[in-house]
Amino acid sequence: MAENSNADKAISKERIKSKKSREDILEIIVAIFLGVTALATAWASWIGSLHGGNQATNYTQSNNMAADGNSRWNEASQSLMQDMMT
Repeated sequence: MAENSNADKAISKERIKSKKSREDILEIIVAIFLGVTALATAWASWIGSLHGGNQATNYTQSNNMAADGNSRWNEASQSLMQDMMT
């Protein structure tokens, strides 16, 4: 009986070690995934800010061109009305 209980304890210790090593491996894998995710997030933020600045600049240029086009349209319309009145 004593031999069986000692054998059971040894098997139990091996199972605990096996579970711990699996948990350790899982923790390492999770840490690697978290690191990769952090790097990908930082890269995406940098690219987003880069293109966000370009978008704002281009939007401003587009608004300026539209305002210039509207101004020229109004000027042409006024000239046409003056010509029609004379």
